This record gives sequence, structure tokens and C-alpha cells, in this order.
Amino acid sequence: MSNQARTANAFGSHFLTDAFSAGHLINKPMVTQFAREHWDKASTTGLIFKENDLTKVVAKLVLLDKDAGAN
Repeated sequence: MSNQARTANAFGSHFLTDAFSAGHLINKPMVTQFAREHWDKASTTGLIFKENDLTKVVAKLVLLDKDAGAN
């Protein structure tokens, strides 16, 4: 098999695999904009590190997860 054939095969395989990955099934700019707009409207506390009910729940769940940060 030639290098050109290997390259074409590798690109095709990667394209098919990547095309169906979760990150490519959403409109990332739209989701990011939506999240920013709602974050900006949310009531937060803290001068440097902003937190709200969402961040407190996420932090609590991460700390309770026995596998979080485990290596």
C-alpha cells in the first residue's frame, strides 16, 4: 500500500469517526453564547471567583465522586 493510500485511508477513517463524536453533533458557538448569556444573568457571589447555585452543586458532586481526580 502506498503512502498516499495510507494517508487517504487514515483521513477517511478519522473523518467518519470524528463526524459522529458528541462535540460535532451540537452547534458549539450557539451553545457557548447561550451559556454565556444565561451565566451573565445569573445571580453570583464572590469578587474574584464567581459562584452561584449551579457552581455549588457541581463542586459538591465532583467532591463526592470517588473517581474525580483519581490517577
